[in-house]
Amino acid sequence: MTVCEKTFAAALPTLLLCRKAGAVTPGVGATLDAVRRAGGKPAAVILASDASDRTKKQVGDKCAFYGVELFEVPATGEEIGRFFGKRSPCAAAAIEKRGPHAALVGKLKADNG
Repeated sequence: MTVCEKTFAAALPTLLLCRKAGAVTPGVGATLDAVRRAGGKPAAVILASDASDRTKKQVGDKCAFYGVELFEVPATGEEIGRFFGKRSPCAAAAIEKRGPHAALVGKLKADNG
């Protein structure tokens, strides 16, 4: 599901709260591992708008297979990396089922724009 800018802006404070709660796993490889894990299935995955076609396919296929919600957000990999305190770009991040994850998923699903 593609998220509009207004909706993402409204969800951003909750996303940062999820990060503080330790409920975010940034990075494509770590996100794919989190989706594959049987017991710790993420609540959702966010994907950068500028992610490569290969990354979009890999993450999209894994999320579809394991039944994890996928949200393509209007932010670049560099912006997402900065949100999570990383120096390098971050094309994907898994949101674990801890902290305010339910509020975040609800806000990302909202149609504000």
